[in-house]
Amino acid sequence: MIKGPSNQKTYAEYYSGDPAFRQLVENANAAETKQYVADIERARDTGDWSHLLIEGQIPTTFHVRPMPGEAWRELVSRIEARETAVKLSALAFRACIQKIDNGGMDGPIKPELHPQLGQIATVAITNQLDAIDPGIVSEIGLLMITRGTQGLPPKS
Repeated sequence: MIKGPSNQKTYAEYYSGDPAFRQLVENANAAETKQYVADIERARDTGDWSHLLIEGQIPTTFHVRPMPGEAWRELVSRIEARETAVKLSALAFRACIQKIDNGGMDGPIKPELHPQLGQIATVAITNQLDAIDPGIVSEIGLLMITRGTQGLPPKS
């Protein structure tokens, strides 16, 4: 029997640029950069960000769901139509974000009906996050597109 993944079950994602995490030092050499990228990839794959966490800091947690199939198909068609990555990542973020903790806009996200994507977060959430750092929506949105409808949450 084929059993699809739940697009209701949420999991935690983090923005690698969050000030609660160790960042790549300015003027880092190639080896330091390579190690830092590997550390971020390991955190994404496992869901364990503790090796990057600055002691005493609490990162913002983005609770996301796997992307609904209708939203993923619409985004793929927009990719084929060469829509910009910035627009696509914002739509993907809005299609998947469910709740934010410790980000100044804590709690469940208000949804709205999008004609092609179904129920997604309002544009207000991406506007608020872009005012903090435009990289947040881009990074997490592109991750949601990459993970697609299966969600592929970190291996905890």
